[in-house]
Amino acid sequence: MASRAEPTSGAEPPDAGGRRDWRDVARDAADLALLGILLTLAAVPLLTAAAAAGTASAAVHDWTRTGSWP
Repeated sequence: MASRAEPTSGAEPPDAGGRRDWRDVARDAADLALLGILLTLAAVPLLTAAAAAGTASAAVHDWTRTGSWP
């Protein structure tokens, strides 16, 4: 997945290495951590573990394809 960070000015050179900005990586890690916490909380009182894991799996699939959460 390409970086979602936008350059702040036209004078900055394009990122030739294709590396993602650390803020993108940190945001994605925080999103996945939050998803894991919500999965755990949802699995305990409301859903079976399989249904919660399936829902989380579908959300991650959408996230990897579109770059945004459903």
